[in-house]
Amino acid sequence: MSKLKFKGDVVHTEKYNDSQTGEEKKKYTKAGALFERDDGSFTVKMFDSWFNVYPPKMNKEQYGEAKQAVAQNDPEDTIPF
Repeated sequence: MSKLKFKGDVVHTEKYNDSQTGEEKKKYTKAGALFERDDGSFTVKMFDSWFNVYPPKMNKEQYGEAKQAVAQNDPEDTIPF
């Protein structure tokens, strides 16, 4: 079996308002982890199962449009850990 290199956490993000200050905050719930295999491919461990990650099957124009749409969704969304 090849070695897996940990690349990052897979998280679910929720927005909520702090009950004391009313300030909008984000709650991060870890759902899994992303790993890179020796061959450069990726896999995700979630819910006691392994999931393979594949590159998108779309042409360059479609990929660019999808990438731009994701970036516009919340470009300042950062994980604080």
